[in-house]
Amino acid sequence: MANASTIFETTFKKPGKTKAFFICLVIASFLWVVHALNTVYTYSFAIPVTFKNLPSDKKPLMQLPQQINADIKASGLKLGLMLLRQPFKPLAVDINSLKTVNRGQYYVLSGSPIDFESIFHFETTVKHLSPDTLYFTDRTG
Repeated sequence: MANASTIFETTFKKPGKTKAFFICLVIASFLWVVHALNTVYTYSFAIPVTFKNLPSDKKPLMQLPQQINADIKASGLKLGLMLLRQPFKPLAVDINSLKTVNRGQYYVLSGSPIDFESIFHFETTVKHLSPDTLYFTDRTG
């Protein structure tokens, strides 16, 4: 009759050095991915944009942009999921909801309530918008 230690040794062999190395490599890779997905990054997205409720008594000094560049601060996982959702649907910006400066000559995008969550499907921090201001002049004749 075989003793218990012999049965244990034949059932559970100690892995070789190569196998142990690859097991450690897989564990280290998994931990690195988890760390990278949890780290906060800043990434720039080009978002198509349409403007509605343009003022009838003013005209833009330059052509209104067809896209805005947004620098977004979010975790690696959120950014990765946002990248998978590209291309984005156009963001509708209501001119009436934007902050105005100088009696409606400038419309500021950066400090205004723009719904980026509808595009990204996540709550994010917008660090910078480009362009950040729309310039208008009075319509004459």
